Formats: sequence, structure tokens, C-alpha cells
Amino acid sequence: MSSDTLIGIVVLILSVVRIVAYNWLLFFTEWSLMVLKITASIAVTSVLAISQYLPKPLEEKFVEELKEEIVKVMFS
Repeated sequence: MSSDTLIGIVVLILSVVRIVAYNWLLFFTEWSLMVLKITASIAVTSVLAISQYLPKPLEEKFVEELKEEIVKVMFS
């Protein structure tokens, strides 16, 4: 068995264990509200952190210069 297959199996097993543990905490313990709060906090934090990596839109002047340069290169 290759190492990639072994890693894939381990990741799959850990994912299933985490899903079962999360659902157990959510539905069968008194910690359900805290689990929901933590989940929501992680989700919102992740979305906001990812949104910080979105690039600034290109300025029109730069885009026009880039178009002109591409045309020069293609038709020269």
C-alpha cells in the first residue's frame, strides 16, 4: 500500500471520528449551545480571515497599459 493511500485512509478515519464526536456533543450533551457558539465563531472568523486575502481590484489605467503592452507583443 502506498503512503498516499495510507494517508488518505487515516484522514478519512479521523474525519469520520470527528463528525461522530461533533454530533454526539451537539445532540447528546449539555454542551450543545457552547458547541454551536464555538462552531459559529470559527466559521465567522474563517470567512473574515479569508476575505482579507482578496486582492485589491486592478486600476483602469494599469489595465489599459497592460492591454497595450499585450497588443504590442502579439502584433510585433
